Amino acid sequence: MKKIDPWKLAVILLGLVLVLVLVKKFRSPRLEGNLPAALTDIDTAKVTDLIICPTKSPRDTVRLTKTGGWKLKSRSQLLRLEQGAGPNALRVLMAMRPERMISKRKEKWNEYLVGDSTGTRVLVMAGDQVEADLMIGRSGFGQTTAASYGGPAFTY
Repeated sequence: MKKIDPWKLAVILLGLVLVLVLVKKFRSPRLEGNLPAALTDIDTAKVTDLIICPTKSPRDTVRLTKTGGWKLKSRSQLLRLEQGAGPNALRVLMAMRPERMISKRKEKWNEYLVGDSTGTRVLVMAGDQVEADLMIGRSGFGQTTAASYGGPAFTY
């Protein structure tokens, strides 16, 4: 039986480790994806306004304002919101996570209602500064194997 030199084994092991490191460094970023972990990174304590601009009727802009409590302003009406409605709206925005890229081509954006002329724009304001500017598109429900209920809700 032939005896293997330990130095040869060490060189082979170091070569394999080097190959592993190079593959992780140069190949993995392409496979992991380019979507951020969260859509928004907002300090909710600084938020003063949520502005919702529907594209179909630009005059029907809805503004949630935090002045002593959350109030809703739509056209000329100023209404007080139920307790917790404003923070809940912020919580929903903060909880939104991207799952996959639908299309990089602008020609397809209107199909999913996320284009400038078809999406609903949501602005999160901290005073006069825009903290987040989101386009909310078409929504739907995911597919599940259970026949009685649909899957979780999603939006583009």
